[in-house]
Amino acid sequence: MTDGDGRKRFSPSRESNLPSSATRRQASPGSFFSASPARGPPTRRCLAIRIRLQALEPARLFLLASLLFGLPLLFLTPPFQVPDEPAHFLRAYAISQGRLLPERAAEGVGSELPLSLLRLIELTMAEVTFQPDQRFAPRVLAEAMTIELEPAQHAFATYPTSAVYSALPYLPQALGILFGRAVSDRPLVLLYCGRSSNFVAATALIAIALAQLPALRSFVCVVALCPMAMYLRASISPDAIALAMAASTAALVARMTFATPIEQSRRRRGWLLVAATALCLTKLPYAPLALAAAMVPSSRVRASSARRSGALETPEAASPFGADRGSPGKSLSSRSMASSRATDRATGRTTWRRSLPRPDRFAVTAVVLLAGTTTLSLLLALRVGSLDIDDRVDPGVQVANAMEHPWSFARVVVSDWVVHAPRYAAELIGRLGWLDTPLPLAFLAAFAAALVFLAVADGRGGVAVPLPRRVVLGGLLLASAGLISAAQYASWTPVGADRVLGIQGRYFLPLMPFAGFVCVSQRASARAGQWTSRVAWLAVAASGVVTLVVLAARFWVG
Repeated sequence: MTDGDGRKRFSPSRESNLPSSATRRQASPGSFFSASPARGPPTRRCLAIRIRLQALEPARLFLLASLLFGLPLLFLTPPFQVPDEPAHFLRAYAISQGRLLPERAAEGVGSELPLSLLRLIELTMAEVTFQPDQRFAPRVLAEAMTIELEPAQHAFATYPTSAVYSALPYLPQALGILFGRAVSDRPLVLLYCGRSSNFVAATALIAIALAQLPALRSFVCVVALCPMAMYLRASISPDAIALAMAASTAALVARMTFATPIEQSRRRRGWLLVAATALCLTKLPYAPLALAAAMVPSSRVRASSARRSGALETPEAASPFGADRGSPGKSLSSRSMASSRATDRATGRTTWRRSLPRPDRFAVTAVVLLAGTTTLSLLLALRVGSLDIDDRVDPGVQVANAMEHPWSFARVVVSDWVVHAPRYAAELIGRLGWLDTPLPLAFLAAFAAALVFLAVADGRGGVAVPLPRRVVLGGLLLASAGLISAAQYASWTPVGADRVLGIQGRYFLPLMPFAGFVCVSQRASARAGQWTSRVAWLAVAASGVVTLVVLAARFWVG
């Protein structure tokens, strides 16, 4: 079709107006048409299939690498050689018995559990834990296999470090242990059943999140396949579920807030509420990250509803960031707009309901739900109280000091971040065992450079994150990091200490999927081209090989 000046006019409803083969050959190498066959234009169905396959590519890489490197870690890692895995195992076993809440007794916080579990932990941790020069003897594994469960012989077992969390991040492990109890009476088998179910659940959730991400798929894939993330997924640690819930929440928020074209539905909003609530219930310091669910603009909710009902939209309402919550009439039907104008002309004034910003029901629901969930997590932590780790640690006194002298507390936290940032970064990428097995420094530097490159240049999926949204996300990340420090300051740091004790780099892993949307640059993404995929593949391969080699040398070889 041509207009009055004789120029060709594009009509999206006609297949003949798609770009010709010459245009496709001149397209950029990263575009869809450059990869299309020259014999004819692709149909819309082929276009949808190609876009879907492109979106699933990092998910396939993640699943492949998890099978190649993650599954061997389930058995290459000796029993209870992951930080706090004994406490997590005891908590998961108690939940498998239906005890969702720990009990407080004279000995501390825990549950009545079979004595065989404690014997298994003592036997397997005696020779290698915190002893990097020792290797795990196969005879210990054979002796551990001879221990029977014997539920009739039980005692009160304490697990204060895992009692402060809700039962949600332990449900996959508890289900695995429940299955193991049905097929075996060996506690060692129960441990591996719990590890396997945790691995399957976390891997499946992260793969689904990668398929939902509109951009930064390679970045999140590499984060989820860093040595520490793989090590945690191959254990009973709830940190694996925390990372999976953070990736799911970030993916759904990005899909409904930053993606172009807009992809929002009532089902997706429901899953976002579920993922954000689950993230709150994993660990209390991650509650600010879950509040990102309230960033979904109400204009997109109304625009999506208007498209389904056939209502008229203005270009501002249909654009990704053109409509704000307080913009009156952006996605109203033409009839309602005309009626509203007629009322204004008749009364001679603007209707006050239209002049005020309308509250977003979804945002209000998200905030109320997450506030209730955060309160529940806080009550669970207060129910446990002090962890009884050190007589000099008093959470009540520490909280009172922080509230009385907030600037002094903030100075302690910031100075701790500055001084220990290199250690936290190294532990985030991977410091295995009970933090007694470091990775090669050259690998850490190269992997950190790959993460920075992907965080900035992996934005080819069609996202636009405006500056106000970046500021909000940055504030949520800062609040979450501050809560991590505050929690360790109250529960692990002695009174009067000038630094925060107990912080480990793995605590910051769930922050990474959100941090990517603060750093991503469209200009850098356009220049990077296919290098993002190449860097991701190299980083994942190096991560898997280094992890397996280092663990084999630490526990089995030599």
